[in-house]
Formats: sequence, structure tokens, C-alpha cells
Amino acid sequence: MPTIYYSRVIHLSHIIDTGIPQWPGDSPVEFSSVAEIPKDGYYLRRFSLGEHSATHINAPNSFDNSGIGIDQYPAQSLVVPAVVIDIRPAAAVNFDTHGVDSGQDSTFATNHLVLAQPRIVLENLTNLDQLPPQGTTLVIGVLRLRDGSGSPAAVMAFF
Repeated sequence: MPTIYYSRVIHLSHIIDTGIPQWPGDSPVEFSSVAEIPKDGYYLRRFSLGEHSATHINAPNSFDNSGIGIDQYPAQSLVVPAVVIDIRPAAAVNFDTHGVDSGQDSTFATNHLVLAQPRIVLENLTNLDQLPPQGTTLVIGVLRLRDGSGSPAAVMAFF
């Protein structure tokens, strides 16, 4: 396995809070207090959100009943090289969005194509403008939800 050499690390994940953009029909992000320092001596919250909320990764079983769930992704598949394709002078395109498919595409064609391999589909990233054109390694942290169709993701870029 190659060694990751880096001089800079940045977050590519959005902060999860109740004001994040949601797909219609998605479960809202909710936080509730479980313990407070003055009363319990420590601070603890419970949270709830959909598998495809905030910055997240899709699993093949999102669109294919026989596809693997997020819990079956091998750890080594979550450390991947990244390449930035900067087409700003040529077009107005931005994948720092909720999904890789256009909002009007109810067939989710791009997801089907990529997840059939299976490959990584990350959605709703941030700070992409800080990445160099090449030489970046992404480390993708997921919640290993049994049979999960995806997971909120902590994505870090090392370059």
C-alpha cells in the first residue's frame, strides 16, 4: 500500500447542523440533549439524520437490491487518489451539490453507472476550490451502518 505524503490536510465535509440543505422527503437533522454538564457532569447529545444527508457516500444497494451496503466497503477502498478537473473557463458546472445526477434526473443514471463497478460516489462536498490539480489522497470516514444505503461521511484531503 502506498504511503501518503502530505504537507496540508483539509476537510471536504460540511458541518452537520439542522440548517443543512435537504432533499425533499429526507429525514430532517435533529439534535436532542441527553446529558448536560451542570446536571449530569458531562455533555451528550443524540442526533438523527438520513443516510444521504450532508456530505455523504452512496452504496450500491441505494439503487440495486443485490448491491452491497455501506458496511461491506473494504477499508482500503476508502483511501483513494483524487484528481481535480477544472473546467471553469469552459462551462458553469459544479459538483459541490447534493448529488452527481441532475436534480431533474429521476433515473439516477450517473449513480447507477458508477455504483455498478462498485466505485465511490461522494456527494455534497465543500472546499473543492482548495485542492491542487493532482497529488491529493482522499480518506473517507463512514459510519458502518448494517445494510446502509449510504452514510454521512467525513472526507479529508491530504496533499
